[in-house]
Amino acid sequence: MGTRADFYIGTGQSAEWLGSIAMDGYPDNPGHPMKLVGVETQGRYREVVEEILSSVSHSTTPDQGWPWPWDDSSVTDYAYCWDGSRVVIASDDELEEDDEPEPFPRIPFMLPNQSHRRNVALDERSGLVIFGV
Repeated sequence: MGTRADFYIGTGQSAEWLGSIAMDGYPDNPGHPMKLVGVETQGRYREVVEEILSSVSHSTTPDQGWPWPWDDSSVTDYAYCWDGSRVVIASDDELEEDDEPEPFPRIPFMLPNQSHRRNVALDERSGLVIFGV
């Protein structure tokens, strides 16, 4: 399975979901989320997220529907958000003491339910890897 990531503008119930990727969504991946390091404006955040989404075949945009079988980003591996002044990861997980520091600060998880958009992806956008039987 891939390391899934969702991208938002804002936090809380009114956050705007911009899209998701099904693989390589971990924070220190130089090909995807690391492109968000140093982003200083909402406009630039939108541009970089669009670059990430358009650069891979396993991305999902809002017009395609919510790709996951769960209701919100609390089960997605990472939820990146523009919080008004910086990029953060919305999470209820705490970093362990021996974990490497991440390039983005963590904030408490508060993101909207997406079940009304559900269109579960069963192709490469799902992040599932199925081996032949």
